[in-house]
Amino acid sequence: MVGNLISRNIIERLASVQIKNLKMQSPRIITRLTGPWLLLLGSAASAAQPHVVNETGEPARIYRTPEERREAGLRHEITEWLSVSGLLELEDERQRNDFSDNQSRTEDQRAALTLQIGLDFTITQALRAEIILQAESDGVENHSQLDEGFLSAEIEDWGFEVGRHSLPFGEYYSHFVSGPLLEFGETIADSLIIDYKITDRVDLGGFVFDSDVGRQTDRRGLDWGAHIEFSSDDDALVLGASYLSDLAESDQKFLAEENNIFERRVPAWNAYGLYAFNKFEISVEAVRAIREFAEFESDRDKPSAYNIEIAYFPTTNVQVAFRIEHTDEFSDAPHQQYGISTTWRPVDNFSISVDYLRASFKSDFVLDDDGNELEHSNSVTAQLAMEW
Repeated sequence: MVGNLISRNIIERLASVQIKNLKMQSPRIITRLTGPWLLLLGSAASAAQPHVVNETGEPARIYRTPEERREAGLRHEITEWLSVSGLLELEDERQRNDFSDNQSRTEDQRAALTLQIGLDFTITQALRAEIILQAESDGVENHSQLDEGFLSAEIEDWGFEVGRHSLPFGEYYSHFVSGPLLEFGETIADSLIIDYKITDRVDLGGFVFDSDVGRQTDRRGLDWGAHIEFSSDDDALVLGASYLSDLAESDQKFLAEENNIFERRVPAWNAYGLYAFNKFEISVEAVRAIREFAEFESDRDKPSAYNIEIAYFPTTNVQVAFRIEHTDEFSDAPHQQYGISTTWRPVDNFSISVDYLRASFKSDFVLDDDGNELEHSNSVTAQLAMEW
């Protein structure tokens, strides 16, 4: 397969030593980076500004899509051909669930710490490689992985990417710490992605990727998708749409309990838009399965969702965002959810964010062990983030 050919050769050779080191050292590193070490590292990052490659003076947000999150670190030139970046996040969540028996139960998630390292290799002017390593710890379990690793090339109006990559099926815009419910469509896979710039404002592309889901008689194969995007000269307006041949391939792992064996493929579409003006950003996005999953019950076999957010930047170091989202036939998910998020960047490269979300659920959609319906939930999520 295309992804196997690349990922198991060039990409994994470059990443293997780094992953091994992360597995051995990440718990120790994570422990030492808590508490006052966060502030010390924040000061160190600010002092390193002369070596930073990317632009400064950005709004308070660090990222607004999962892909931006994976590229959130500030790139430091180590050599002419290698740049390194890092992102550290400490996150905690508390949730109260209200059931039909008039009982409320509180869940306090373990604080999770995520360390991400990005390596960017410039091979030639038109050819580069990127590796993103990630380590996570919640104080009990530690996990590290190669999040992405790919080669990319540009030849005139054509762009090529091959390796492990986030597929261009949706953008999943969000200014919140908590990702939108429609992230069930996000897909990372070994893939070949080809883009063509039709005009300066319009990009058209397609991709093929290794399949993890298949029929009993043919467990593996290739799936595919396509996307188109329009963006204005200043990127203040972005409109896009995309198609995925099988939603079961997404990171949601819809068919995990069926051992990733399907009765039929379930394609899906995604559409999104972003408009920025003055100190505001408005984003709208929707994702929907085109046909039903034959394996699921009729009230949850064709998942769909939309998300609308408005972000306001009163200053360059403060952000306030509002969200309203809706899902349908997405198992165990809220039917409606809305909330507010605030982000403050007290110093360069360091931010503090707090989310509040209130959700409501369909009747008889989520039940506890005693058969009581989950009616509402209220959650608060806090995050400390530092990029260097």
